[in-house]
Amino acid sequence: MTATRQWPPLQIATPNIFLVLCLLPKGQCIDTLSLYYLMSLKSYGMDKHLLIIAHAPSPNTQTLLKTINDASNKSQCIVTSLSAFETTPEHIIQADAVILFTPENLSYMSGAMKDMFDRCYYPVLEKKQGLPVAAIVRAGHDGTGTVKALQTIITGLRWRWVQEPLVLRGDYQDAFNEQVSELAEGMSIALAEGII
Repeated sequence: MTATRQWPPLQIATPNIFLVLCLLPKGQCIDTLSLYYLMSLKSYGMDKHLLIIAHAPSPNTQTLLKTINDASNKSQCIVTSLSAFETTPEHIIQADAVILFTPENLSYMSGAMKDMFDRCYYPVLEKKQGLPVAAIVRAGHDGTGTVKALQTIITGLRWRWVQEPLVLRGDYQDAFNEQVSELAEGMSIALAEGII
């Protein structure tokens, strides 16, 4: 009588697919089911990486950032959300698309966002040309100075705007959450589907 191998199952669920994989002992070749799973990661966008770079110093901007993060995670992309201070050139190099979120301070982007660009600009300049990018600016009054500064930097980096920067002007409104959610979800789905 031949003994049958029994491997403990590893269950992995996605909205469109449910697979049971066998954990293979060291030195074993990958089986067909495991190979299918690895190929499905690519087909469902799970090999795409969306990076959110944000500076959210106030309760209102933190609420907006939470909305951005939640909406971005509705697709099958890998989503990383970092403060502008934490972001390194390596994070940007690994990204397939970027969402920038900054408040406007004195008619300019936040100091944290400017610091991130100062540290990362040259290390990523030749490596990430064409990187899809979107920006969200929380501006008390105008937002024009911040948008112009971002456009100048993004043009220099040769990144590709997915849409015009979203400027949230005036006093905080609950409608801002809907606007940032729409942008973040749309960007993550477009990335997962290979549209951007």
